[in-house]
Amino acid sequence: MANTSKIGSATTDDYATLTAWEAATDNDLVTAAAGEYAELQENISEAVTVTIAGATTDATYYRKVYPVSGSGWNQSGDTAIYEGMSGIKFSSSNNWGLAILLDEPYGRLEDMIVEKTGNNASALDIDGNNSTVTNCIAVRTNTNTSAYYALRLWGGGIVGVNCYAAAPNATTCRIIIATGADLINSLALCKDAGGIDETHQYTGGPIKNTAYDGDWSSTTGFAAGTDYNSSSGTTVPGANSIQSTVLNNAITSRTTDWRAASGQAFDGAGLTVSGYETDCFGNTRSGACTIGPYEIQAAAGGGNLLTRSLMGVGA
Repeated sequence: MANTSKIGSATTDDYATLTAWEAATDNDLVTAAAGEYAELQENISEAVTVTIAGATTDATYYRKVYPVSGSGWNQSGDTAIYEGMSGIKFSSSNNWGLAILLDEPYGRLEDMIVEKTGNNASALDIDGNNSTVTNCIAVRTNTNTSAYYALRLWGGGIVGVNCYAAAPNATTCRIIIATGADLINSLALCKDAGGIDETHQYTGGPIKNTAYDGDWSSTTGFAAGTDYNSSSGTTVPGANSIQSTVLNNAITSRTTDWRAASGQAFDGAGLTVSGYETDCFGNTRSGACTIGPYEIQAAAGGGNLLTRSLMGVGA
């Protein structure tokens, strides 16, 4: 059982902000024997960090945030051009802090665009053990470098799948993977006209079928199962992984159509992960799949991986 609340400005909506929903549902979900879902009805912009924490310890009763059906970025027929992209977005404008911090176990974020526009700030942080973030775009639009990240998975049992982490205006777009967290079928990019200068931090679980721009802070110690990845740097974890500069060279502007051509290095270079047989658009994966969030479709006519995969938010 779960209670669903509508988040938006209409008189028929339950809460005007995600912050108000979080406060109202920050109760003992286990005792109530009910989960709490936040369904975004429109773009939501706040000047705070929304921290979702403290309501559950049970896998059955959890909190989930997602856009109303048909309004996710991956449900609304978008192009692969960031500035022309539709789909409901949660945006946070305050300096410092995050856009969303999911800091309780078993939480869910699905089909979300999470954007951080404030300075000295990061975008999306998943700290609650056994939480999942699926088909989400995490974007840091400020120009700050080094200490800030687009996506952090920071706890045991956390899974990020079909995710896109990007920093279209900065030369660094770190992703941080901590002990026990898995990153599958995902993509991490930044605008980087000056060469490879990303350093992703890793102490986590397997990284599979993931493409990223830059290098990791460690060349050893990747968890068993880490493989079939693509890097524009020199640290490519996994015996079947590839090195490719396509990502690094393709990032030109926020108005660039991302779609790579069928037959590029990512096409068929991955291996389908059991339990994750669909891409960010619901296309089926099998056998030798495309690296990244989007599975190249034979009849797509020029569309492909980095394309609709996770639209040019990093462009």
